[in-house]
Amino acid sequence: MGANTLAEPFIEDFARAESALRAPASPWLHPVRKAAVSRFRESGFPGRRDEEWLYTSVARVLGAGFRSTPAGAPPPAVAAGAVARARLLGAEAPLIVFVNGAFRRELSRLEALPDGVVLESLGAALAAGGGRLEPRFARRLLAEERLGAGAPPRADEAFAALNTALFEDGVLFETAPKRRAERPVEILYLTAGVAQPAAIHPRNLFVIGAESRATLVETYASIDAGAAHLTNALTEVWIEPGASFEHYKIAREGPAAAHVAAQRTRQGARSSYATWFVALGGRVVRNEITLSIEGEECESGLFGIYVATGERHVDNHTLIHHVAPRCHSREIYKGILADRATGVFSGKIHVHQDAQKTDAKQSNDNLLLSDGATANTRPRLEIYADDVRCTHGATVGQLDAAALFYLRSRGLSLAEARELLTRAFADELFLQIESLELRARLEGLVHASLPAAGAP
Repeated sequence: MGANTLAEPFIEDFARAESALRAPASPWLHPVRKAAVSRFRESGFPGRRDEEWLYTSVARVLGAGFRSTPAGAPPPAVAAGAVARARLLGAEAPLIVFVNGAFRRELSRLEALPDGVVLESLGAALAAGGGRLEPRFARRLLAEERLGAGAPPRADEAFAALNTALFEDGVLFETAPKRRAERPVEILYLTAGVAQPAAIHPRNLFVIGAESRATLVETYASIDAGAAHLTNALTEVWIEPGASFEHYKIAREGPAAAHVAAQRTRQGARSSYATWFVALGGRVVRNEITLSIEGEECESGLFGIYVATGERHVDNHTLIHHVAPRCHSREIYKGILADRATGVFSGKIHVHQDAQKTDAKQSNDNLLLSDGATANTRPRLEIYADDVRCTHGATVGQLDAAALFYLRSRGLSLAEARELLTRAFADELFLQIESLELRARLEGLVHASLPAAGAP
């Protein structure tokens, strides 16, 4: 099936939904949508000849014949217990919930937000009106100034253009300058009651104010495990000078789901940023992260772990632009693959000419638990400065036979030894997390997703 054939249903979706997506309070947004759908119509979806999609077939992503959910479609009923089971954090943490892309205030917990922290529906913020002194109107102006400025879809970014054209809602998260949000904030995207293969396009805008501090946990989960749906998410992150931001994203959708997401981050001077991607579900998952380090003396960390069994496919694409001097970045991704699963890591660090004194390290390690599993890895450096310290590397292998023999000689069964070594491979990454609570919860999720520890 050709790229243009795959694109036609989504162009029809935009034509059908255009009048509903035209928000009277945000007249600037409609031309942005029109430009995005024009780019999408011209380029279509990428094919295998596109280097960035060399290992991931768009036809496989879209094979279920997804159609975008109609604007204003009535949301399905979701029990509070289902929300509680999908959460990573405790009940006391602030929470915003979306079901099939629509904000559900009755399932959210927004009253626990500290002063100076905004967590609300992006759709509501864009539609807000009133005088300039009204806070919601001020946040609409914030969205107008920032939305799209940090993530303009390029000609080769069909999914980002599609999101810009068709998104209805998402999250606006903002912290005021010099505010410390001591408690993590949680975002929960649930999919439920999908009768036909549905495409959902969440759009997120995170703005971390100067010298503020925040932690955000974002989870994508399916209530109906067998339902086929596509999540096409786009997130823009603005980190102001001196700020500190930790972002954890967990993809644990059902086995019939496809997940395509892009994250664009711009980092100001003397700021600290760490982003985590934990991929534990879905039929096909592709996650792209682009980080532009634009101010001096920044600390940045990109971390990821992906566990895939059966014939699942997980693709991680990262790009770090070191634009400013005297910055440090660390990138560590780990994959655990079994059965006939496939893992992809394509990471690039681009050190610009003025980014002297850059210290950047990148690594990707893959553990294959079966002969049929496959790992494709492409760590890359592109350096135009001459005073830098940069390294990159990758490994693909199976469990160490000598370590298995040692553990079995101490009385462990083969299954126990394999399980212990597999957990140790994953847990090493979680030592990067300072919060013991978050570390324990993420370790528990990953351990529960590991394949049965039998012989390969």
